[in-house]
Amino acid sequence: MPVSYTIDREHDALLITGSGRVADPEIHQVLKTVFRDPAFHPDIRVLADYSKITDLTVSAEKAANFASTVAYSGKSRRAFLVHSPHIAGYIRFFTNHHSRSIPTRIFYEREAALAWLNEGMPEEKRLK
Repeated sequence: MPVSYTIDREHDALLITGSGRVADPEIHQVLKTVFRDPAFHPDIRVLADYSKITDLTVSAEKAANFASTVAYSGKSRRAFLVHSPHIAGYIRFFTNHHSRSIPTRIFYEREAALAWLNEGMPEEKRLK
C-alpha cells in the first residue's frame, strides 16, 4: 500500500508513511482510517514521512476536502518529511486550506523534523 500509518501509543505519535505513486484514493483511505482509530486523538503529534513518494497526485478539490476533515487541535504538531520541492508544494497547498492554528512544518531532514516534534516533550515521549 502506498500510504500506511501506525499510532505509537508509547510516544503519543501518529506515524504516516508514503512511498511510490500516491493519489487521492490512498490519502482519503488512510485519513478515514486514522480518524476512526480509537488510539487517535486531536492532540497527537504527527510525523508524515513522504520522503519516498515519487509521484503525488491530489486534485485541488480533494485537497480542500481532506483539509476540511482533519481533526487535529492546536496542541498537535504535524511534521511532513519530504525529498522534493514538488511534494512540499502539495503539502503547503493542503495545509493552507486548513486552520493555521495547527502547528505544521515541512522538513527535508528527519533529524530536524524529530527535533521540532520533540520540543517540550519529556524524555520518555521523545521520538527517535
